Amino acid sequence: MTAAYKYAPLGDLTSGIRLLSVTSIVNGNISISLREVTSLQSEPYNCLSYTWGPKSPEFEVLCDGSPLKIRQNLHDALFHLHKLVPDKLSAIWIDAVCIDQGNDAEKPPQLARMHDIYAGAESVLIWLGTLGAATAVRLFEDVVRRIERSFPDVEGEAFWDRMLELNDGNSADKALSDLPLICGIDAERWLAVHGLAHREYFRRQWIWQEVIASRADPLVFCGHNEISWEGLRKASHALTVFGDTRLIKEGRMPNPEYADGRQGMAMRTANLPYQLAWYRGQYRRYGQPWMRARFGKLVLQGNRNAYTCSVEHDRLYAMIGICGFDRLAGWGYDRPFEELYQYFWFDALSRTKEVNFLTFVEDVSARSNRSRMAKDDAEGPGRFYDAKLPSWVPDLRASLEPDSLWACFEHRDDFNISRGLPGRRSRSEGEPVHGMRVDEAKKRLKLDGYLFDTIQSGAQSASEMLEMTKQILSDPDSEEDSHQGALDALWKSMALLTSPEVDQAFPVTDSMALTARRWLLRQLRGGEEASLESLRSEVRRLDRNNLVFPSESSRQSFPRLGIHDDAAVSWGMKGMKLFRTRDHWVGKGTGSLQAGDELWIVPGAVVPFVFRPLLDGEHAFVGQAYIHGIMSGEACEILEGREPVEVVLV
Repeated sequence: MTAAYKYAPLGDLTSGIRLLSVTSIVNGNISISLREVTSLQSEPYNCLSYTWGPKSPEFEVLCDGSPLKIRQNLHDALFHLHKLVPDKLSAIWIDAVCIDQGNDAEKPPQLARMHDIYAGAESVLIWLGTLGAATAVRLFEDVVRRIERSFPDVEGEAFWDRMLELNDGNSADKALSDLPLICGIDAERWLAVHGLAHREYFRRQWIWQEVIASRADPLVFCGHNEISWEGLRKASHALTVFGDTRLIKEGRMPNPEYADGRQGMAMRTANLPYQLAWYRGQYRRYGQPWMRARFGKLVLQGNRNAYTCSVEHDRLYAMIGICGFDRLAGWGYDRPFEELYQYFWFDALSRTKEVNFLTFVEDVSARSNRSRMAKDDAEGPGRFYDAKLPSWVPDLRASLEPDSLWACFEHRDDFNISRGLPGRRSRSEGEPVHGMRVDEAKKRLKLDGYLFDTIQSGAQSASEMLEMTKQILSDPDSEEDSHQGALDALWKSMALLTSPEVDQAFPVTDSMALTARRWLLRQLRGGEEASLESLRSEVRRLDRNNLVFPSESSRQSFPRLGIHDDAAVSWGMKGMKLFRTRDHWVGKGTGSLQAGDELWIVPGAVVPFVFRPLLDGEHAFVGQAYIHGIMSGEACEILEGREPVEVVLV
């Protein structure tokens, strides 16, 4: 029996790599050879970008005459690519084989060089697998032809910009009348595009190193077919503008883009090809400095738990090379990933003093269940886990729920609750004291802030929201005009985040508020329980001016709720909960807020935060919030004469 292949040590782990050559394939039996080159400039080479796939079944290939086991997806890739592009397999780097996976001393320095390896390749070959390839590719190519004929000579970023113009549901519907070829794309063809764009490959964390760093457009292969990268980019973008709407209307969407089966909670899927292509274009134009400036946002928001990785450390490691972020150099896989997350977060807050980074800390409910995107051989996806992190440290395994309000409104100068608020000053010198201090030893965050109010009640379900309207209408301390103002605040709080463009009453318009009100009424229609009917009757009795339910005379003119409006408000309320405070303020915050939680305003933060009082005067971080009526600096006048105090988060 021939002994298994044994790797020869690399001469220099920091400069040398191994290259693979496919020497022959006879009757399905693959023979390969490995050789070491001393540097990335030694000779031209290519790289394979693919998914490892399940551990079994395994296939044997002959490597320099000795058997070497590889997984099925790599075996399929070598078999098909040898027929399609044999010249590319004469010198190719493939991580599973070119790195000695059993050598713990070799893996970290080689993985640390992956960005440079892919950036130095002549070409990057993307392998999407074989399942259902023939039919999917045929239908996909028809969609690409229709798109290119509908938008002639619109390439690259120009096509991106055109899709953005049409990305509003109503605009897309109107445009279809002038785009008969697009209008004629049936559900089967959109399903083919959906299937290709949502393949497991596009959920890999490491594709950020592999695709974006490539010098030329990647070469894409699916089964026996080569796919145009530009065509994949266009079709996946058009899918989000035109195709998804058609699939939803026809009830054909195979897996909702935002669904993980967790009691109605939602999560973001991986970036689609067009999004990766856009980042690649920016990277080719501006280089690592551009990506480095976005490292934090990519890790904390853009790619937040959207990708699979076999080791949780890779949620950071896979982004280091492409962003040129060197502050994690020296970290390996031997220390718990919780320590890595904390070190990254402590470093980020200590260096930047950016309190708005706290808007990237997920709601605690997002930590209660491991999402479907995480892989853990011991527990498996979908299992419960213990975060083992301080409340103010983000757990990168959990999806970001809700989305960061700071990131959503960072380009609007008039969205800043702490505008004009002074920070704390030194008593001896009268100099400003910076309001953020990281205590790494005790894992505490110390902030200077103003306690604004305490939450009296929260509402997340439709019945809870209706109960809140009852509380407002029956408030003995309010006049009827105050009821109208409070309910208007309720509708506008619900409508926050439902539209990316607001031109009138910032941050939401009256029409957006009306949409939110209609959305709530639609949610209430489905509840036939006696308790809900009783509550509806009580609200109708109190609602003398038809502030909640429309009057009979106005019911016919009351605007109907369209599919895009319904989805927008559902998105705006995703992972969030409405609240009223003891002083009758209305707003919304993260879904885990509860009565007794405190609203704090921290100088420098554009949004207020919810902190939960604990024993010994310490607090737990609950999440970000929105308080209607004071998000544009009005709090400065309300808090005039008060001094900020220190609050300690654990």
